[in-house]
Amino acid sequence: MKTPVNPLLTLIGMAVVVLAPMAIESNYYLHLLIMICIYVTLTTGLNLVIGYAGQGSLCHGALYGFGAYASALLTTHLGFPVYVAFLLAGLIAAILGLPIALPSLRLKGVYFSVATLGLQEIAFLVNVNWISLTHGPMGIVNVPPLTFAGKPLTMIQYYWAGLIMVALTYALVKLIVLSRTGRELQAIREDETAARAMGINTYGLKVMAFVVSAFIAGLAGAFFAHYFKFVSPDSFRDTVSVTLFVMLLAGGRGTLMGPVLGAGLLTILPEFLRMARDYQLLFYGLALIVLTIFFPKGVVGWWESRVSPERGRGPRRPDSGGGPTVGRRSRRKEVTAG
Repeated sequence: MKTPVNPLLTLIGMAVVVLAPMAIESNYYLHLLIMICIYVTLTTGLNLVIGYAGQGSLCHGALYGFGAYASALLTTHLGFPVYVAFLLAGLIAAILGLPIALPSLRLKGVYFSVATLGLQEIAFLVNVNWISLTHGPMGIVNVPPLTFAGKPLTMIQYYWAGLIMVALTYALVKLIVLSRTGRELQAIREDETAARAMGINTYGLKVMAFVVSAFIAGLAGAFFAHYFKFVSPDSFRDTVSVTLFVMLLAGGRGTLMGPVLGAGLLTILPEFLRMARDYQLLFYGLALIVLTIFFPKGVVGWWESRVSPERGRGPRRPDSGGGPTVGRRSRRKEVTAG
């Protein structure tokens, strides 16, 4: 059940999110906020595949890299305008994601996850070894920044641009989720065989969700490229895919706010563990175990179960008609009449 949202609190929260960076003087903290915007965008797109379609993809880091390399190459080698390259990067990531989706989505369960992880590694090796295109381990340098009125964006302006990207991504995913397509995706997640028996094109919808997710990842990758002005294969390894997967589980898959909370928490928390950066995968592995055991529905799912008015109330009986009380009264009358 959805938790009621106070409109006033929502407006106050939005104002804080938009205006808070103006009170932050440290570029380091502004950088963290920008990275949160990138990760929220990525996990929101991934949520469409994992949270709503129920497919455990582990190649989102590769899709993210497709967008970054596409925008970097279009601007540095072909001279495309930055914002044109930015949009084309999303389309290119979606197009490159299609040949990944078509064969792999015929697999189910852990087989699909293993296949996507293998494709993630293939993409990394291509980035490393196709030196004539990607410049190999040296990466692509001097990627032009995003601009406004002919001037490069400042840190605060990059943050606001990131918020716009998050808002548009959130709106796109919400539009899909609340539509008939979204309900069909959730039916596939719950029981693909039953969904197919009801006439739902399960394979086509899963491919659609994957391609839309790839488009969103491509946009995030383009933003990354123009923010850092540099791309290299190490920025899009399998660790990125694992990180996004854990972020989604932490926040709550299959919820619209889950990716926001998960990406925010797991972007800030590792900064308190900078000395243990070499053990990052161990940290995420332990976090995944803890989340699976104690918060199987993520932070959002746990919170909704705590504040929902239906918490603690037993399931409604099918013969109750007007509720639990009416059902009990009708049964008493039947016993008395007998």
